[in-house]
Order: sequence, then structure tokens, then C-alpha cells
Amino acid sequence: MKTVFALTLLMSIAASAADLKMTLTGFKNEKGVVRVAVFSDNGAFYKRTEDAAAQLTLTVAQARSFTVPRLNPGTYAVAVIHDENNNGKLDTNFLGMPKEGYAFSNSTGIMPPDFEKAKFVVTAPQTSIAIKIKNFF
Repeated sequence: MKTVFALTLLMSIAASAADLKMTLTGFKNEKGVVRVAVFSDNGAFYKRTEDAAAQLTLTVAQARSFTVPRLNPGTYAVAVIHDENNNGKLDTNFLGMPKEGYAFSNSTGIMPPDFEKAKFVVTAPQTSIAIKIKNFF
């Protein structure tokens, strides 16, 4: 009986999982990696990537179209960095302007980003979004 209950519970959890399909455009080159963080929490958004619901590091070719699998349906916001020198951070100039490409869901270009403006809803079985990378230099 316990086995049947556990199996039923696992199947219902799997059935409610949602995939987030993302398309990224606007890369100025193929250098480095693309770091993607998917946040479900306003307090962590863009500030604490270790608290992200999902994190991916991809090549530029991979980042053009990919899927973040098995998210819980709900509200999320995405932050993307085109880390051209692969040093793990968004490099800025002496004025604080980004020297590498970056983007947020809903194409908000505000720095620092606002979760409320960047948020969107992920529903099962799949939600698709498109994000354009911003480049200042």
C-alpha cells in the first residue's frame, strides 16, 4: 500500500512539473559562456545566484535555444550574463556600465533589475519566453 501511495505521489509531482523553453538573441560574439539564473524569489533576484531555482552555464550556441526542465509551476524572473571572459561575473567599466552582454526576462533593461517588472508565470507542461541580450560596448 505504501508503495502505491509513493508511486502515485511521485507521478503527480512529475505531472505538475513545467519546462521553461528559452530563446536568447542579441549576442555580439561567440566568446565565453552564457550564465542563466532562474529566480522564484524577489529577495534573491539577481543578487544571490546561489538561491536561484535553476542555474545553467551554456555556450553561446547552446544558449540560443534551450530548456530549463522540471520547474514547479509559479512566478519566476530570469537574469542572463554573456560572460565573455568566463570569469563568473558581469564586468563593468569605471562608471559601472556593463562591458559584457546581459538581459532579464520581459526585456527589462533596468539596472539593478526589479523582480516585479521581470516576472512571468511558468505553467505546465511548458512555457516559452524570448530574451534579447543588451550590449553597451
